[in-house]
Amino acid sequence: MKKILATISVLCFITGCKYSPSGSNYIERSQEVIPIVANLSVSPVLEIEDTLKVFGYIDFHYDIDVGNKQVYSFEFWLDDDSHENNWGSQSWNLTGSHSLYTNNYEDGEHTIHIKLITSSGRENIADKLDTEFLETRFAIPLWFDNGPASPVSVTKVNKEAGRIQVNWEMYRRPDLEEYRVYKMQTIDGFYNSEQYVGTSESRELTSIIDPQYIGGKVNYRVDVKIGHSYKYSNGEPFTYSGSYPQFISADTVGSNQLQIKWTSCKYPANFGKYEIYNSTINQEWTIDNVNDTTVSFQFSDNGTPHTLILSTHPEGNNNFRNVRQDTLYIN
Repeated sequence: MKKILATISVLCFITGCKYSPSGSNYIERSQEVIPIVANLSVSPVLEIEDTLKVFGYIDFHYDIDVGNKQVYSFEFWLDDDSHENNWGSQSWNLTGSHSLYTNNYEDGEHTIHIKLITSSGRENIADKLDTEFLETRFAIPLWFDNGPASPVSVTKVNKEAGRIQVNWEMYRRPDLEEYRVYKMQTIDGFYNSEQYVGTSESRELTSIIDPQYIGGKVNYRVDVKIGHSYKYSNGEPFTYSGSYPQFISADTVGSNQLQIKWTSCKYPANFGKYEIYNSTINQEWTIDNVNDTTVSFQFSDNGTPHTLILSTHPEGNNNFRNVRQDTLYIN
């Protein structure tokens, strides 16, 4: 695990010999101290910018290899070596796990400490007589995070392959359950009721396509839900405004034909159909080609006004809240 602090080893001598052996038949045999190897981990854990963030119940796993050394004591504790935080001596059980309920502690930085006292393993006389020992320490810094969910912000809304893509910042705290995206669009200048766009259950998946947007002013919002809370944290709305099909001309063709033109839908991947309705003569045209933007009808210039309504629908959706409309009055 990346955040385990460097091992601290101290070689200590309990006592010394009263005399030193000598003579041609005596050779002092001593080797270098071989470091103790520890494989330590915590689960579940979220690593963000070299910080290990945990919540709720966690398990601290350890697997320690002391090599040729004799173990005198092995213990670990949280933060300081006080009675309530010391988890006791584990003696010679160098592989195992310990559970911890982080809600019992304040949110913020905490550290799991491990200490072993062993023989030196140098295999010299002092080592054989148990007159020197090795003290080794490890530490794992953690960040306890059991608070409610915090909001994330929409970073941008952009056109992607004929559709709208909503992007937001990644949630940087543990226990994420899902992102949920909502929108509110305007009709005749007023925001209508809220609509659900979609959900992402992956922390790294921070974008979503809106398959129903075909133009107009819209506010997007991303809500966050974490596993240990039933409440969502609501993000701030992000406004996006794109053009939608509108009438651009009404021209006479020949003696009694009127040709109507409008702008095309700028989000063709979401396009379903155009509907043009002439309320004066009760006639309707349906066009499912996004680039076909003209209709013609018989028109008598007898002073009768005509009212035409252009409705643009997204594909496979008849919800009026996603329909964009424009009106043309001909006198």
